[in-house]
Amino acid sequence: MEYSESSGERPWMLNLIDTPGHVDFSSEVERSLAACQGVLLLVDAAQGVQAQTLANYRLAKRVGLVVIPVVNKIDLKTAAVETTANQLADLCGCPKEEVLRISAKTRVGIESVLRRVVERVPPPRAAPCAPLSALVFDCIFEQHVGTVALVAVRDGRVAPGDTVSLSGGAEHCVRAVGLLRPRGRRDPVGCLGAGHVGWVTATGKSFYPTVGGSLRARGVALPPDDSPTPFAARSPALYAGLYPGAPADSPKLRRAVGKLLLNDASVSFREESSAVLGHGFRLGFMGPPHGRVHSTTTRRVPRRLRTHSRDRNLPR
Repeated sequence: MEYSESSGERPWMLNLIDTPGHVDFSSEVERSLAACQGVLLLVDAAQGVQAQTLANYRLAKRVGLVVIPVVNKIDLKTAAVETTANQLADLCGCPKEEVLRISAKTRVGIESVLRRVVERVPPPRAAPCAPLSALVFDCIFEQHVGTVALVAVRDGRVAPGDTVSLSGGAEHCVRAVGLLRPRGRRDPVGCLGAGHVGWVTATGKSFYPTVGGSLRARGVALPPDDSPTPFAARSPALYAGLYPGAPADSPKLRRAVGKLLLNDASVSFREESSAVLGHGFRLGFMGPPHGRVHSTTTRRVPRRLRTHSRDRNLPR
């Protein structure tokens, strides 16, 4: 989004990434932090600081990001605004007065958040004249588009028609690039420059970038340390066995699982077989909420689904 305090001022370009706060989605939070220079630590005024707040704060500080504490939902009747502000101030080690109080629903205090972002968060360190180097921090698969790589351009620029190299060495021709906009919009642009966060699509069906890997200019030698960003490995807490409804549906299920893994790199999988159900996959999720998010995805292909979890209250 573009933001300016007055109509005559040159606008600032702010790249905002919304991430869930639940601990089950910490992998998504960590990937998003790799593309940022600062974070807004939002805490519900009716719930206060929780364990997941502390976990996300530590993730941000570990990678050296600026943390801006914000108390949200101050319009609720059950809001304990000052208590929550004191908790945030103690957690972040800042004066209580620096904790912002807002209501996203009524838009109270939103302007102060944007001003604080412009004042506190530094611009990305980038070299516009260097060869292309972009971090792939996430991927999305769409039926009529294919793989959409979400990237943070660190150096150089990328435009439609450019040939780029993936971390594995495969080369692809860029089909389109663009910026991420509010409400899920993706606007195509002529090029993405150093410091931009945006999306990239490429021609061909084999465009499968590695999350944590990089896009580089064609012909540029990859440095020895050009390996995927070492995001912390997390052990799944919930497993689901996924099997086709009929043996003839196995290829469809395999393709569907591949698309699922593109959309969420935190899902683990391995092939398994059952004497009754045949050949299928064992998917690993970070917990029940993470598994529920993907339950609608698995219903799009004929399958038999069984779950293995210590949580007996999880709907099967």
